[in-house]
Amino acid sequence: MKRTVFVLLLAGLVSGSVFAEQLSKIAVVDVGRILKSYYRESSGLREYDSIRNDMNKGLARIQEEIDDLNLRISEAEASGEETGRLKEELEKQTAYKQEYFKNMSSKLSAKESDLQLNSRFYSVLYKAIQYVAESEGYSLVLKTSDADLVWYHTEIDITDKVIARVRASN
Repeated sequence: MKRTVFVLLLAGLVSGSVFAEQLSKIAVVDVGRILKSYYRESSGLREYDSIRNDMNKGLARIQEEIDDLNLRISEAEASGEETGRLKEELEKQTAYKQEYFKNMSSKLSAKESDLQLNSRFYSVLYKAIQYVAESEGYSLVLKTSDADLVWYHTEIDITDKVIARVRASN
């Protein structure tokens, strides 16, 4: 009798821990990377890339001007010249860079949102994530871009599997 109770108790504990482990299997997915893969050849993504490249070039150009102003200020200070006008120009250029970045980031985010709002894409994406998660035993899938996600191990990243599933469904 004691042996039967012990075996049943042990079986209950083992099955309970297996059940609990299955409930806590978590995955992450990089929706941005899937989006880029899905829209690789689309005009929308080419426009997105163009905006991003223009932003980076513009920021680099503005930063060169800021660096040049800093150098001119250092040279003027070393030679005892007045630097007030140069410092004002530097402040204006720095403010312009911040405003430029803000505007271009907003434009870039709007374009990314346009691409993501494509209902066909999200329908395919949701089904692919669901298929991969269910077939691999995941009970929760989080986006890597989630602000609350602090860290994850690459072993739980199912992005490549979801990309393969999205491609297979086209």
